[in-house]
Amino acid sequence: MSARTLGVDALLVLGVGIQWLCALGMLVFRGPFERLHLLGPANGVGALAIVVAVALDTPAKGGGVKALVVGAVMLVTSPVLTHAVARAMTLRERAPDKPGDVPEVEP
Repeated sequence: MSARTLGVDALLVLGVGIQWLCALGMLVFRGPFERLHLLGPANGVGALAIVVAVALDTPAKGGGVKALVVGAVMLVTSPVLTHAVARAMTLRERAPDKPGDVPEVEP
């Protein structure tokens, strides 16, 4: 086995391990805001390790470049999506009991 193969294997084990731990955390954590905290490691470190492993495994082919592009898009959009989901959950919790009322939102 070459050092490159060992590196790819190590990154895949790291990435998949983080994904599994975050998935198990979803079962343990009860509140939606607690569960939302698990998206950071799963979409950040875990996904990045898998993307780098794919890019190292297929550097000359188009798959490696595509994996890096997907990883970059995930790193940019994941925090924005997490923030949008948290804001929607906050607004839903503050929603009034009457259908015609509008919740007060601070900017």
